[in-house]
Amino acid sequence: MKLCLKLALLAFAAICPPGCSKVLGEPPTYSFPFAIRVTSDDGTPIQGAEIGTSSSQSATTDDAGRARLEVSGREGDRRPFVVRCPGEFQSPVEPLVISLHRNAEGAPNAVYSATCVPFKRKLVVAVRLEGGAGLPIYYLDEEVARTDESGAAHFIVQAVPGEPFRIAVHTREVDEDLRPVDPTAELSVGASDDIVLFEQALSRIVRSAPRSVRPRRTLPRKL
Repeated sequence: MKLCLKLALLAFAAICPPGCSKVLGEPPTYSFPFAIRVTSDDGTPIQGAEIGTSSSQSATTDDAGRARLEVSGREGDRRPFVVRCPGEFQSPVEPLVISLHRNAEGAPNAVYSATCVPFKRKLVVAVRLEGGAGLPIYYLDEEVARTDESGAAHFIVQAVPGEPFRIAVHTREVDEDLRPVDPTAELSVGASDDIVLFEQALSRIVRSAPRSVRPRRTLPRKL
């Protein structure tokens, strides 16, 4: 009896069209087109990120941060996709896992998101030196900016979050009478891009003019 049942099922499978697979307990396979959009954590599209699958299929994001893929599978299958970010970004530790679902007729393809986190952050350093026009500002022993007539300047630092750095204003190069002499500031970059203000009031010492010494009059001496 069991042998007859097996033979009947085999014969049915041979003549059954693909749609009959549900009757046999095996759901049909479909083609699932979709896109993965890769951005920085501030929403900027990342070009050149590689998207890889376990089947060795890969794609690379374009200038809009999108990579288009198409995989075969069954409705509801879960597929992992490894995101490899460009060198200046940290790749996600875990793969992006996508559940395969067919789109409604006429609907656009699904778009999934992944994030590349920059290894370094940008810090805009705004300098305001009251009474300090035309002063050079140094970072890593190089001049990076010079204050304008109002004593203001700004520049950008890129560094690893938490990494401290020092900026210095070289007053003696311009005016030896400015105080404090060559002020400095210890700063650090946070976990996100930011702006920091370095503010310092400068004053000029007043040097008194040297007093002129009147020559002594030589009086005639009596002999």
